[in-house]
Amino acid sequence: MTRFLGKALLVLVVLAVIAPAAAIVYSGAPLTAPPGIVTRVVFYLTDNRVSTVSGSAWPERQPMEVSSPPDQTFAAARRTVRALGWQVISMSHGGHRLSAVDRTPLLGFEDDVSLRVEAEDESGRSVVHLRSASRVGQADFGRNTARIVAFRQALRKRLDTGG
Repeated sequence: MTRFLGKALLVLVVLAVIAPAAAIVYSGAPLTAPPGIVTRVVFYLTDNRVSTVSGSAWPERQPMEVSSPPDQTFAAARRTVRALGWQVISMSHGGHRLSAVDRTPLLGFEDDVSLRVEAEDESGRSVVHLRSASRVGQADFGRNTARIVAFRQALRKRLDTGG
């Protein structure tokens, strides 16, 4: 009986390590980018929201600077949100703000996403701010970071191609 309990405990410990690691890898979130793999894994296992902040050590958490004016950037951001399959909940064209819901691919949990586009300065450039937060759980296993990365890539591609 003791031998069985020892093996069962070993299996549980292995699963406790493998399952979160697999979830992080599956999310597609960056692992080796700054600020480093240990910091990222700890964050992915202990927090469930991500926001852009000026001066962040995480590259994908820097506000996104683009060369197009706010109206054009916001229009492209709206199209990007829809192309990614997010459900738009509210939108303010004049304030260049949008709130949406995205579902996680595996279990279908609803996560809240918001974006804001503002003028960088009189140059006509824009800055895009993003926030992604899980409604359920203490950890997101990198899903919110992966969502922001995917949005940034899709928006950049859309703006670069004029779409």
